[in-house]
Amino acid sequence: MGMTAPDLLIDIGNSRVKWALTPLRQTGALAEHEAAAHQADPAGIVALLPECRPARIAVSQVLGAELGARLGLALQSRYGIAPVLARVRPDHCGLRIAYADPARLGVDRWLAMLAARRLSSAQPVIVAMAGTALTLDVVDAHGRHLGGFIAPGLHTARHAMLASTRFDHQSGQEDPAGLGTTTEACVASGARLACLGALDRGAALAPANAQKWIGGGDAATLARDLPDWRVVPNPVLSGLMAMLEATD
Repeated sequence: MGMTAPDLLIDIGNSRVKWALTPLRQTGALAEHEAAAHQADPAGIVALLPECRPARIAVSQVLGAELGARLGLALQSRYGIAPVLARVRPDHCGLRIAYADPARLGVDRWLAMLAARRLSSAQPVIVAMAGTALTLDVVDAHGRHLGGFIAPGLHTARHAMLASTRFDHQSGQEDPAGLGTTTEACVASGARLACLGALDRGAALAPANAQKWIGGGDAATLARDLPDWRVVPNPVLSGLMAMLEATD
């Protein structure tokens, strides 16, 4: 019996592209995945993707409608099939969005919630994404999105403080576990504690039995001080997989 063609899942963030291959219509872990920096050029992004003959292509991108349209054409030219461009839907896969205008919700947040909803066994869930921004969303046991917050991410907060003050920046230890002993370390500690405090207060607004998930580039760093949170690799890619499964 021949091999089943995989699905190609693509997550295009502000500066990096991640992709994964997963067996068609098979639930489980992503079979293969990789990440690379990009320059917001559709042809360049497509050149970073794997050589394969996918059955389906699903894309999440946060760079705007114009780039999304050009990217769709570039993907179709290379792989011979039109990609599914993820867009936020108010009621999909058992997830009902709280926003009055769902188009205002970031597609990456929506996909992360889809992934959490798929794996949470109908329990309430808190989904945090720690990247350029720190986001948190809460979904109840019935799939109702209760809302969330957006705050500066770990590095965004640190760089904003250093850029907006007269601090004389010097290289050295800038990621202390506790209190800093240099200006840079104090700024880094403040940014870290601000993120941890935001996550703690956000969790306090969620149902008491909610599962706590965190993904994104700084998830592992923050999770060192979040013992009851689960680090979830590639939540956006997992959300794309859940989105495709709903069409089977």
